[in-house]
Amino acid sequence: MNRLVTILVLLLMTCLSFAQEIRVDLEIDISQLEGVETIQFESLERSIIEFVSDRRWTTDTYKPFEQIRLNLYLILENKSGDTYSGSMQVQSSRPVFGSNYNTPVFNYNDGQVQFNFTQFDILDFSLNNASQNELTALLAYYVYLALAYDYDSFEKLGGTEHFQSAQTIVNQMQATDLPGWKAFDGTQNRYWIVENSLDNRFAKLRQCYYSYHRNGMDQLVENPKEARDAITEALKSLEAVHKAVPNSFNSQIFFTTKRDEILNIYSEGDTKQTAQVAQLLQQINPGNTNKWLKLTER
Repeated sequence: MNRLVTILVLLLMTCLSFAQEIRVDLEIDISQLEGVETIQFESLERSIIEFVSDRRWTTDTYKPFEQIRLNLYLILENKSGDTYSGSMQVQSSRPVFGSNYNTPVFNYNDGQVQFNFTQFDILDFSLNNASQNELTALLAYYVYLALAYDYDSFEKLGGTEHFQSAQTIVNQMQATDLPGWKAFDGTQNRYWIVENSLDNRFAKLRQCYYSYHRNGMDQLVENPKEARDAITEALKSLEAVHKAVPNSFNSQIFFTTKRDEILNIYSEGDTKQTAQVAQLLQQINPGNTNKWLKLTER
């Protein structure tokens, strides 16, 4: 009996020592809707969190401290029957080795969100039939993006499989009338994120995610100078992407995600290196020139 209890305890401890890939934090803003019942949105919130957090999205094993953090801020602006539309801020981050810091990996504001939902709906999803539910298709798309960017940050082009899964969802959603899934819905939407990510012209951008995070951020605590040098080289590699596709959508996403972190990284260290980085960033990301000028004010 004692041996049986010991085995059961060990099995329980093993199960508890691992976790799902995603830890999701969700906030739903309904302040722009009139005459709605809060209880329905409590059901929506619970359903989304369970759908993302309780599902295994990969065959890999994650420990709790390795989890990807996915923050969703859903703003519902319009309601027609059971159809809702609005926007959603999507942010993902992953832990930095040797620290309590989570580095942002993806940050995008999706302004073309639309889905149906009724209280007590069961959110189900199949990658082979993504278009059966527009809400789960949307959520799964961003989960696969979070996974893709995370895997790219640990291995060169390591996220390809997950970008392809996101593209599978995009392809299936072409048959719907929902916004944000098609090439002609705009130049900055869900379609173009994965289309560009799998385009060879953006391979150096994806490789930058690896060099920046694995050779840079993950070494920053123990070897700050070497880590800063690695991050500098990673940023220099983006010059080729800018020449091939100036001011590209995916490059903008990278700098929207990383600009504040980059400012913090170069708040210390060699002033000559910082000046060179500031000049580089003004050339390849002119949209954030006011931010990059702050690097020269040290």
